[in-house]
Amino acid sequence: MYDVIIIGRGPAGLSAAIYLCRAGRKVLVIGEENQIWKDSVKINNFFAAGEITGRKLMEKGQKQAEGFGAKVINGLVTKVEAEDESFKVFSEKNYDCKNLIIATGSAKKMSEISNEKNYVGKGVSYCVSCDGFFFKNKKVFVVGNTSFALAEAEDLLDYTKDVTIVTNGKKPEFKTKKFKIEEYKIEKIMGEKLVDSVKTSKGTVKVDGLFIAAGNASANDLAKMLGVIIEADKVKADEDMKTNVPFVWAAGDCTKGLGQVSTAVSKGVVAAASIIKEGRK
Repeated sequence: MYDVIIIGRGPAGLSAAIYLCRAGRKVLVIGEENQIWKDSVKINNFFAAGEITGRKLMEKGQKQAEGFGAKVINGLVTKVEAEDESFKVFSEKNYDCKNLIIATGSAKKMSEISNEKNYVGKGVSYCVSCDGFFFKNKKVFVVGNTSFALAEAEDLLDYTKDVTIVTNGKKPEFKTKKFKIEEYKIEKIMGEKLVDSVKTSKGTVKVDGLFIAAGNASANDLAKMLGVIIEADKVKADEDMKTNVPFVWAAGDCTKGLGQVSTAVSKGVVAAASIIKEGRK
């Protein structure tokens, strides 16, 4: 059991880890190398760093966090669940913690389906834990090709057994025998008031709903799984970076504010200080 799990391996997450570990907390950081980890990213406006590549800055930050005792894993989180006195975080392995920080950066974009936004709330959804109930015993597509899409499809089985994963023209990054997998591309969603079919590269296919799980689980996806409020496409957090869900904090670009390394670091520090003061022990 970890005192704190931080989802996200960017400036906010690693800064929070440094402060928490210095205060004696047992910390796990899980996240992939995102955009800022690239050698091509040049940073020259971060205090005292001079000009430095994103990768070099992040490597220094991770090394510092690990030096204070943080465990850092390069991986993806596909699901989070609240339990009675803890949280369960699902990745390649499952982990438990008392407190949680969501720090995975900005929410991902929509899929490549041209008229997707026209059907949001009319058969197109982005959150199984939020909307799966409305598709009981319906025919549903999960659109995506990563482990996140697979996790969403598995959750849908609580509501319907008629679940197909459509990779939208991409190769699946997972192996499964639970679901039918189609690699065709969805060109258009159809239906007068509600989704009733999709036009694909292989013809028209009848379907009652689509859950978009393009790419990996974003901050918003994970927040919604816990009932955290999303406002203007950002995770809503107060001045202490606390969300509306007890013992869940958010930090970095997934929250409202200036999208800079310096502000992400600041938010991570504020979240850590709040956990040290008010977190579950």
